[in-house]
Amino acid sequence: MTMGIYSCSFCREYEIGQNSTGVIWSRELFIPGDAEVFVAPGGVIHYVESHLYLPPARFIDAVMKCPDPCSAAYSVAIVKSNAGAKPPFPF
Repeated sequence: MTMGIYSCSFCREYEIGQNSTGVIWSRELFIPGDAEVFVAPGGVIHYVESHLYLPPARFIDAVMKCPDPCSAAYSVAIVKSNAGAKPPFPF
């Protein structure tokens, strides 16, 4: 699932259409929280590792508790975090 192609706005090493070694990703992460679903670009790890970004504590806690996205437990957690509503994407 994707909302488009993203590149790092800090590195600016990647320009679409050019040969480059910059950072690019095209996936979003859906992380079930206690009463919300967090959405982050798949490259959030790049921001943490390369640019010392520190996500909010609630997001970090949700990531640490997140079940394997391929598991039934993840499906249950996403629905629970989404106020009992099934999200509009397949899982």
